[in-house]
Amino acid sequence: MIFGQKNYPPFPSYRLFEKLFRRAISRIPRVYRKDVGVFALHKKTLNSPEKISGLFILGTYQPAYGWMEPTVSLYYGSFRRIFSGADLNRIFREIKKTLLHELLHHWEHKAGRDELSEEDRYKLQALRIRAGRIDPEKERKRIIEALLFVYIVFLSIAIAAKILD
Repeated sequence: MIFGQKNYPPFPSYRLFEKLFRRAISRIPRVYRKDVGVFALHKKTLNSPEKISGLFILGTYQPAYGWMEPTVSLYYGSFRRIFSGADLNRIFREIKKTLLHELLHHWEHKAGRDELSEEDRYKLQALRIRAGRIDPEKERKRIIEALLFVYIVFLSIAIAAKILD
């Protein structure tokens, strides 16, 4: 070992990762996997749309569209980039966490809700600010302007209702 260098375990091969992926799926009760037509594992690394350094997408959920069934996808390359040096137990836990996260998107979609996506967007916005992609002061001003707009709309509706009364 070179001084200062740690001896990390090698990241599992795609074949072993796929076995962990399949095992994680089988451990999720069938009722929660219901109506998801495809659980897919892709070899590629999926970068964030903003190309923020070190930010990779571990999984995605695609609702049914046309002839396509609802699909949960995980990205081996992204796991490899984020969790290199992690032991198999940690990698297995992260696979399960990601699958459950994407399944929650599925159940929210079926219920006509989108709270988890909103939370994901909020976390991404915080990462953008930390990465210097967004000026926090400009963002604050934008939020204040949006709130002021909503206030004016509600005030206008209240006045119109009073006039029409």
